[in-house]
Amino acid sequence: MKRQDKVDLIRDVYNNFEPTVYLFPTMKCNLNCCMCYSGSAMHKSVKDELSDEEYLNLIDNLVEQGYARFDISGGEPFLRDYLLYKLAKKIKQLGARLQVVTNGTFLVSTLKKYPFEADDFDFIAVSLDSPDEMTHNKIRGNDKAYSMAIEGIKELVAKGFTVGINAVYMSENSGQLSELLQLAKRLGVTFVHILRNRYVSPLLVSINSFDGLDWYNVYERIEESLNSMPEELFVIVTLPQYIHLNLTKRLRGRFRDKNNILIRTDCVQGCGAFNRNIVITADGFVTGCVAMINESKFRVGNIRETSISDLLSKFQDWIEQFNMRNLNLYEKSVCGHCETFYFCKGGCPMVAEKFLANWNKSDPSCNKAYKESYVNDKIP
Repeated sequence: MKRQDKVDLIRDVYNNFEPTVYLFPTMKCNLNCCMCYSGSAMHKSVKDELSDEEYLNLIDNLVEQGYARFDISGGEPFLRDYLLYKLAKKIKQLGARLQVVTNGTFLVSTLKKYPFEADDFDFIAVSLDSPDEMTHNKIRGNDKAYSMAIEGIKELVAKGFTVGINAVYMSENSGQLSELLQLAKRLGVTFVHILRNRYVSPLLVSINSFDGLDWYNVYERIEESLNSMPEELFVIVTLPQYIHLNLTKRLRGRFRDKNNILIRTDCVQGCGAFNRNIVITADGFVTGCVAMINESKFRVGNIRETSISDLLSKFQDWIEQFNMRNLNLYEKSVCGHCETFYFCKGGCPMVAEKFLANWNKSDPSCNKAYKESYVNDKIP
């Protein structure tokens, strides 16, 4: 596939919100990432993971329900390399599309074992949070994470795969984006996706994590990096909804004429959980967002016990509950008086659940909600 065709494919993936199945073949991982929403490093021993046969049958059932796009991550999906190989071939055979997110540490060994082909995937995104080896290894909790990810990226590019870099943007690496984009160019990847830190990692335990954190100042540095980015790259930037008016709109205007930059808002106009996507955990539980995989209260059942169609029929109840949350926050909290509320709707309910044990409250990672409500003990 020509480079421009790869860029067009990636732009289509991120511009068109096609209903997607999010699969987690395993929750086990060999790294210990500080911001991991799945908390995979904590899953040292995972019982009752779906078998290879169960997964392959599941793909048939999901395609029958009309799903045609699959996103596989984890945990580290290449820890179940044979299953991933079989899934890739199965999904391709059924005419569906597949994207995979990996830490990259098993790519070289896996590509030697199994004859994966470039067109098995829309793309493979490798996590690389920093151009600096020490910084990346610290973020990922492993002193070989950087070198193995780099070698994995090189191997994929050499074999003609469509390859991207996923980088979680946070205080630890916010001054390194320009260098990361230059590294991506040298490695020959097609795209770089700059992701927000969701702040739902099980490793985080205190709301004090937000003390002194000013997301506007952190994200404002992105503009300078995009000004000088390589023309060969396609860059996607996904920003939190609560800075949509203050920064995201400005960045979109600033780079409107740049065909190789896409500025996105994460979950604009409220939580999108249970709306169009389905998330299935390694042991078969079904929920509505990847940020919910560790929270049992948001599960609608298990595929081993209930049909996919019956599980999907339970989604509407959760959609209505999240709509009611939006209304309550508008009427009774600081959020209702905020000019950003139309875009934000109180932010991510899972961050509120994580730090406040109540998903109906405002997202405390929003600087305004944190300072005006939680710091002053006026919980909305």
